Amino acid sequence: MRYSIIHRTSYAYGSPVMLAHYLARLAPRQLPHQECPWHEVEIRPRPATRATRVDYFGNSSHYFEIEGSHDMLDVVARSLVEIRPPPEVEATATPAWETVRDSARHS
Repeated sequence: MRYSIIHRTSYAYGSPVMLAHYLARLAPRQLPHQECPWHEVEIRPRPATRATRVDYFGNSSHYFEIEGSHDMLDVVARSLVEIRPPPEVEATATPAWETVRDSARHS
């Protein structure tokens, strides 16, 4: 299954801002049954500084800084996400629910 995802955040300030720092987590994660072959983030006004890193938990973090007077922020993230079904699990590969229940009772 393929999904085309668009996320938009728009913000209008009450008065002009001269300098602003932002941190956004907008990229889908790479997981065993989920891939993101394409992702982009469009920011208006254009950031003076921009960097991306992956945090301890595997989330992609977008840091950006906008310098100069501005009274609005518009961020649009576009992603293509592909989902695959998980592999079938044999019923004998996991314990019966009664076994799990009984072992939890004795803990």
